[in-house]
Amino acid sequence: MKTNAFLLLLIVFFSACKSDQDTTLPSIDNVKVNGVQASEHDLEAGTSFSVAVNCSDDQSLNQVKINIHSAADGHAHTGTSTEEPIVNVGVWSLTKVINLEGTSDIASLNITIPDSVAGAWHLEVQLLDESGNEAEEYVSTIHVSNSNLPVISATFSPAPNADGDVVITATSSVGLDYTVTDPDGVQSVLITITNESETVTYWTELQDGGLNNPFSYSTVSSALAAGHYVMIITATDGDGYVNIMEQHIEVE
Repeated sequence: MKTNAFLLLLIVFFSACKSDQDTTLPSIDNVKVNGVQASEHDLEAGTSFSVAVNCSDDQSLNQVKINIHSAADGHAHTGTSTEEPIVNVGVWSLTKVINLEGTSDIASLNITIPDSVAGAWHLEVQLLDESGNEAEEYVSTIHVSNSNLPVISATFSPAPNADGDVVITATSSVGLDYTVTDPDGVQSVLITITNESETVTYWTELQDGGLNNPFSYSTVSSALAAGHYVMIITATDGDGYVNIMEQHIEVE
């Protein structure tokens, strides 16, 4: 009977310890960019913005991680939906870990956007408490405009269809009229046609400077078999800033 009583005491002891474990998730109460809480933010390249993350936990907070990464591929996070892929210009990424204290704290950070980027990026926030419990992540999208970049205006023939593709046959070509403008002058425009994964180049042409006036040409498409291709227009201005436009081409 003594042995059974001792085992019963052990079971009660360990059950009590287990019940004392912290399993309550911490909470990201709100995330504000420049004082505004929203799912999307419009910002300008080369400027700085503030991020304030309000956090809480029933026992003790640990740390928050703020991450910025490209949203150009249209990927989704928990609680967000996928979007159509876009073309991002330039590379921008950031990861910052901030230590927290107590049951309520604010993580603050000032971030400067590079002056060479444009497009869409995700602002991802993750939170841990002292017991290792992780809050539901918070994600918003930062749309970056950039007045430093050369402006590319293009008209395709045939015009893109409802899906955004230019459709041609293997015996026809793609017509393109384009204009590149920039107050600092145009250094060059590079036009390439690649496969869909952008790993093989089938056609390329480089135009040097002086392209403030419209420029026209037709591709040589006889080398393109049936399949999907990407035409990439890369413009560089006199200060070295780069802008990119992509057009998908379907060869039937």
